Amino acid sequence: MLRYDEFKETVMNRIKDYLPAKYKDYSVEVHKRNKINEELEALCIINPDVKVNFSPVVYINHMYEEYKNNKSLPDILKTAAETISNTNIDIDTTLDCKNLKENTIFVLVNAENNKSLLSNAPHKKFLDLAIVFRWLIQRDNEKFMGAIITNEIADKYKLTADELFDIAKANTRRIYKPRFENIVDLINRLSPNDPIQNDKSVPIYILSNEIAMEGASYILYDDILKDIRIQLGEDFYVIPSSINEVIIVPCNTIDAEYTKTMLRNVNRSIVARQEVLSNNVYKYDGELRMV
Repeated sequence: MLRYDEFKETVMNRIKDYLPAKYKDYSVEVHKRNKINEELEALCIINPDVKVNFSPVVYINHMYEEYKNNKSLPDILKTAAETISNTNIDIDTTLDCKNLKENTIFVLVNAENNKSLLSNAPHKKFLDLAIVFRWLIQRDNEKFMGAIITNEIADKYKLTADELFDIAKANTRRIYKPRFENIVDLINRLSPNDPIQNDKSVPIYILSNEIAMEGASYILYDDILKDIRIQLGEDFYVIPSSINEVIIVPCNTIDAEYTKTMLRNVNRSIVARQEVLSNNVYKYDGELRMV
């Protein structure tokens, strides 16, 4: 079995054998990428004629895990090449500050677990979390490409973290509508063929967005939290179940310390590493109107 460095070198040397002819003049590079809660090595297929290069990537770390699980190297290379080909997007070389300002959203991440990411990205602190900014380069029904805005990108367009925050706050709820619903209603929506009777006796709610991805950021909207407080009729706890959503429960229904212990165990054993948000439980105070 190849060691990781040997595997990486082999992949770099052979991947173009599996790619369509149009990639023959592209370069193959490996770049370290600070993803949420982890650092990975990305296999990047670079178009030398594009100035703003958001190339399709696959992660060598993930490929190597498949290799260790006895998937053949040719099959791994074939799958990687198909992924690159299918996700290749002809990026408009005129991407400019206007495009960024119209398509940047914010994402909440754990500050302690993302020190490397935050060292190279404009951000704002919030509780034990950090707000970073994702530029949605292209999104439609079939293809999606986005990237966390780095210091390099922010400097290029002369934008500060405060300016990016204002831009993202206007965009996030416009691009992906917020969704707040009782957990029973959520289950019934996802499994309509076997509905559960909902008499609203289960006071557990989910706050996310319409695509259920990176929707925990809606706790940054004061008006959304105020409306939830009015609907529940009391203050509530915010349980950061993942970067994709938070759980909302009225304060009189749970013990915060016990819930915090449960959350820590769930994050350790169930939630995917790249989706973990925090081990802390937050309280929304209706009088102060803040978490």
